[in-house]
Amino acid sequence: LAERTAPLLRAVKRADQALQTSGDPQLLHTALQSQVDHLTAESDRLRKERDAHWDELQRLHGQAAAAESGLQTAEQHEEQLLASLREAVQGRAELRAQVRDVGLLERQIAAIGDEAAAARADCRAKVSAMESSIADERRRLSMEQ
Repeated sequence: LAERTAPLLRAVKRADQALQTSGDPQLLHTALQSQVDHLTAESDRLRKERDAHWDELQRLHGQAAAAESGLQTAEQHEEQLLASLREAVQGRAELRAQVRDVGLLERQIAAIGDEAAAARADCRAKVSAMESSIADERRRLSMEQ
């Protein structure tokens, strides 16, 4: 402010000296009017600059609000993705448990199959022994007759 008012103060002093020296009020008026015009132009320039800064500030506030909104949306999306990920991990754990259960069932079925095969082999052996025994008994009966 001091830098901007210093030329005006110097002009007023010069105008005052000119008035005291020449005694011409028109000279003082001309010098002061020149400074007033200069300060008016400077004031207009500063007002325009202030308005431009204000507009820029408003634009930045708008961008900040939009960015904040975007950030909140992104955070909500992130929370949804994390929830989906947790569900997927839980589902994966459940599938692993089911795979283990299926593996256990497969081993049990294989054991039952092995037992059934052994039982069939035992039955065949018994049937074969019974057939052999029946054949022997028929031969014995047929020899007795």
